[in-house]
Amino acid sequence: MLVDASQSLLLFIDLQTKLVPAIDQAETCLSRCQILLRAARSLEIPVLATEHCSDRVGTTVPLLANDLTALEVIEKRHFNGMLEPSLRTALLDQSKRIVVVAGMEAHVCVLQTVLGLKDAGYDPVLVADAIGSRKPSSRELAISRLRQHGIDIVDSEMVIFEWLKAGDTDAFKALLPIIKSGSVG
Repeated sequence: MLVDASQSLLLFIDLQTKLVPAIDQAETCLSRCQILLRAARSLEIPVLATEHCSDRVGTTVPLLANDLTALEVIEKRHFNGMLEPSLRTALLDQSKRIVVVAGMEAHVCVLQTVLGLKDAGYDPVLVADAIGSRKPSSRELAISRLRQHGIDIVDSEMVIFEWLKAGDTDAFKALLPIIKSGSVG
């Protein structure tokens, strides 16, 4: 299954100020998330972001928060975001079947939310280069476990090129320098 832009929503999980410094390869993860956000905005793909216990873990990092509206950010207390009525409602309001997921920590909130999405009838897609955990082994275990549950595992370029579909569009021309450079700088 290709990731169809018309059926997609981009979901960031817990990219928060007090969590990010503890994450292995956080800078790479955030760079890929920023590129995904830029592509989603360019292609008019809806975006949501969760914040786990923001009173203790902080809010979404400014790199991404500056491009999110208050309505796109959802507070959560459960590790599995699908146990939060506000996230379920936001997803229903968007009526998209494919949920492209990036965020932290891969082996906790990302894993549980992705499995929750699948159980709820969505087609979650995990962006492997846009997820992170404190330990690399935890990240790899999460990817392995989700793959065993039939979750599509992709990287950020795969998603963006599948969203774009063609190389002769204005959207492609606008996003190509960002993709090539690896950052939105």
